[in-house]
Amino acid sequence: MDPREIRRACLGRLEALAQERESWVAHWRDVSDTILPRRGRFLVGDRNKGARRNRKIIDNTGTLALRTMAAGLMSGITSPARPWFRLAPQSPALARDDSVQRWLADVEAMLREIFSASNAYDALAAVYEELAAFGTATMLVYPDFDDVIACETLTAGQYYLAAGANGRIDSLYRVYSLSVGQLVEQFAPAGPTGARDWSAVSPATRTLFDNNRRDAWVELVQAIEPNPHHRPGPGPAWRKPWRSVWIEKGGPDDRLLRLSGFDEFPAMCPRWNLTAPDIYGTSPAMDALGDVEQLQAQEKDKSLAIQKMVKPPLNVPANLRGNSVVNPLPNGTTFYDLAGGPAPPVATPLYQVQPRLDEMQRDMDRVRQRIRDAFYVDLWLMISQIDRAGVTATEIDARREEKLLMLGPVLERLHHEFLDPLIDRVFAIASRAGLLPPPPPALAGQRLRVRYVSMLAQAQRAVATGAIERLCGFAGSLAAADRSVLDRIDFDQALESYAEAIGVDPRLLRPDEAVATRRAQRQQNERQADGLETVELAARSAEVLSRIDTGHRSALTDILANVTGALP
Repeated sequence: MDPREIRRACLGRLEALAQERESWVAHWRDVSDTILPRRGRFLVGDRNKGARRNRKIIDNTGTLALRTMAAGLMSGITSPARPWFRLAPQSPALARDDSVQRWLADVEAMLREIFSASNAYDALAAVYEELAAFGTATMLVYPDFDDVIACETLTAGQYYLAAGANGRIDSLYRVYSLSVGQLVEQFAPAGPTGARDWSAVSPATRTLFDNNRRDAWVELVQAIEPNPHHRPGPGPAWRKPWRSVWIEKGGPDDRLLRLSGFDEFPAMCPRWNLTAPDIYGTSPAMDALGDVEQLQAQEKDKSLAIQKMVKPPLNVPANLRGNSVVNPLPNGTTFYDLAGGPAPPVATPLYQVQPRLDEMQRDMDRVRQRIRDAFYVDLWLMISQIDRAGVTATEIDARREEKLLMLGPVLERLHHEFLDPLIDRVFAIASRAGLLPPPPPALAGQRLRVRYVSMLAQAQRAVATGAIERLCGFAGSLAAADRSVLDRIDFDQALESYAEAIGVDPRLLRPDEAVATRRAQRQQNERQADGLETVELAARSAEVLSRIDTGHRSALTDILANVTGALP
């Protein structure tokens, strides 16, 4: 591989991707300035700076609404406190196999433990903020020796994306800085003898390191893209399906910091809303940006009106100029001479300001509500925002289902563009690390699918459970008149469909073989019980008959005679 060719190709593509992204930057800056000032990095040198960034924010309704939305997405889609995904085989028959169920449950537990032990949930929280603010988020997942995985989130302005023929993001470029010490530690680590391999690092960086200027900054480029030199089967890392190229931007043309590869695309790049063929998505913050800017302007106007009412501009007579002093402060004292002459000059308001604050406040409240609606705050805080008593759980469920209709497309996009590749990536890393138990023979050659059982996913499927409940309830009503109608319903299938819709652990339902065995045993017990009742009835009847006097003619003796052909 020629380093010059790779370097030239990557830097050339970086320039093209930067031009393609340029039209989005101004919009991202506006969102960052007015809603989420601590996110968004649009200059390589914008790092580790603690200067105040929220000077354009007077009313923080938009910021608080965005944080509420990000927290709602976190708890509703990938809550660390409860299971939010399950694995299942493609074949429904295999899903009932006991060994398959046990193996899937063990793998799910292992994956959840990996998520909990790593920084994954911290990264997920940042992803939801990025999505709500900028419409596009990026999270990188790397193998890690200590925690199995390590996640890194990027903010708007730090990365450049490109999509493949299927519309999925398959290339990521970024330009960022590392300190000299970080760069040397990562790309020229000390060997067992303490010596370093300086072949990848530029002479300028080595000089800075040798001169103990380890906190100086060096600009780097990372490129992750489909590998044109990929070859199936075992081989060096640079022949894997995705190649990763690290370049020291100011370094020599014949050097690469690192050339390696990935078996899976390591970047998860979900978009909130997408208009094809766009690469970057749009967001709720972009939809609410006009209202947010209007609210800032109204807040300024209201503050100015109050200031003019409390401290109006003064109309001061000219003869008070000079040594005379007018004290306009509360309880201020102004001295003037009463000896002779006309009435003393006074300062009066230039004009009377009487702002209609109530009307201004009502209009601002309407703008605030539009901002909250854009971020679905009424969905995340539904119960706390109900302002009347006597609300039933049924009404709350109905409201939630109504609100979730608006999130349906977004939730499906997050599943396909974010959570599916995330779980696939973590599963593959754990498998290569030997952390997963060997699969049962029944799963040989079978593909697995992911089922999401988060609160939002279950709420989306609540329509199916309601239909099952209504069908069974209606059938029960009809059965009061004709029980044969129940023969039309497969209650076993209804139970399985209901359990799948609400995300119940499939191990809670017995396999078909176990159910058949239990039912056969129950039928045998019932037959035995019926036989015992027959024998007991016959014994009681015999005892009663043995006590009857058949020495005299009666209806009973006539019956016996007909049976035996004899009369007493």
